Amino acid sequence: MTKILMAIGNEELESIISEIPDVQTESNSNIDIISDILTYETYDFVILNSLLSERKAVKAVSEIHDLDSIDKPKIIVLIKDLIDKKFIAQMVGMEVTAFVPFDRIPLIERYIRDYPASFDLSLLAESDKTLKTMHTAVTGTVSIGVFGLQSGAGATTAAIKIAEEIANCGHRVLCVEITSANFKKIRKKQRNVEYISAAGNEKDAILQLAYGSNEFPFIVIDFGRMFDVNSDTCIESARQSCIGDFLRCNYKIGLCFASIWNTDQLALFLKNDFFKEDLSRNQLMLLISGEDEEGALKDYHELPIWLRDDFEEFTQDFFQNIGIGIKKVRKKQPFWKRK
Repeated sequence: MTKILMAIGNEELESIISEIPDVQTESNSNIDIISDILTYETYDFVILNSLLSERKAVKAVSEIHDLDSIDKPKIIVLIKDLIDKKFIAQMVGMEVTAFVPFDRIPLIERYIRDYPASFDLSLLAESDKTLKTMHTAVTGTVSIGVFGLQSGAGATTAAIKIAEEIANCGHRVLCVEITSANFKKIRKKQRNVEYISAAGNEKDAILQLAYGSNEFPFIVIDFGRMFDVNSDTCIESARQSCIGDFLRCNYKIGLCFASIWNTDQLALFLKNDFFKEDLSRNQLMLLISGEDEEGALKDYHELPIWLRDDFEEFTQDFFQNIGIGIKKVRKKQPFWKRK
């Protein structure tokens, strides 16, 4: 018997689902307490009506996604239509792959019998040609990839700061992390920045929708630790699942530690053909920190290197390099300090 928890708020729809053979249904239209119910009851499926509240639906799905349980329920979301790509992208990023428009309610029974392993992106495209073009940067969109040569080098922090500095200049920014879920820990989120965690198998859906929406003039992607480098400054391995997304970025910003024992890793950027084109176009920049900062600046002066402590200087040079006339927005003084 398949157990289903419904947060639909429509008795007619709930009765239709209840009549599906071999299912046991319970209903509660209060989306806010769905995750609380799941802490003491186990269900195979949760069906959410996004029209009750899109914001609450996203919150409920996020809480279900974060449940520390191997028996997490599969989620089916009722939607008005497939037009709201941003909402669907958020859901797909949290492992929801079944969306049912209200004019196709019979799909629910099919999804209960055979829940889709992944979301069919072609549903969001007008044609196969449209879907393919979603994988390339839209004209006018600037994509910035931030990556580290070592774990803990600060790629996530740098990605957030770069996104927020661009937002301070009055531009909308999509900031995406594809290796972890650190963005969920951000307490104070910057206005004009949309933070999305797309770790796992659904990153392709998130990034395709991001590039395809043409909603954000800037996309900042946090790749985390991107390369493993051996003593001969050769790439031993790279996260293959992210290489295509990395190469697609207009600008690439690397972070690494400048310590006595690993500064030679900077030679990777000079010796490896992987980076030649980016260097020739001034589209690769490095931020370094550590006890051998001066040595790195001296020995690898051919590289565009900034110290992390000089982040403001870096952003000014980087914005100038982008060449779109970014100007800082002057912040207003609190009213009690104004003359």
